[in-house]
Amino acid sequence: MWQKKRRGRFHFEQAWSKDPECGDIINSSWLGNGASRSLKGIVNSIEACGFSLSSWGRNKFRHLKKEIKAIKDQMECFSASLNPDAWLALKNNENMLNDLLLKEETYWCQRSRVSWLKDGDNNTKFFH
Repeated sequence: MWQKKRRGRFHFEQAWSKDPECGDIINSSWLGNGASRSLKGIVNSIEACGFSLSSWGRNKFRHLKKEIKAIKDQMECFSASLNPDAWLALKNNENMLNDLLLKEETYWCQRSRVSWLKDGDNNTKFFH
């Protein structure tokens, strides 16, 4: 089922919420744990849900860059063809690429450190 010891804290990735499997993982791990109304049951359900999401996220989003590169390579092959089926495949790949790029952007946006907006730039003392 789930392991008690895990490295670090659990972090929910915003990119996960754009994937339809995310809701299924949450439902199955929450309901599969019995969803007891006791405090211990709720804590166990939360831990099981976090572990399931973490392992799913690692497996699902590990190869995002490789998938983006593979789709770009396919699009180059399709764009050289005059076949109408190739144009349809090109359009499908374009939609898939847009989805993957949105997930990657969301991933990096969540990780960006924008502390300089809050704390100010270190060089501002020079001008005052």
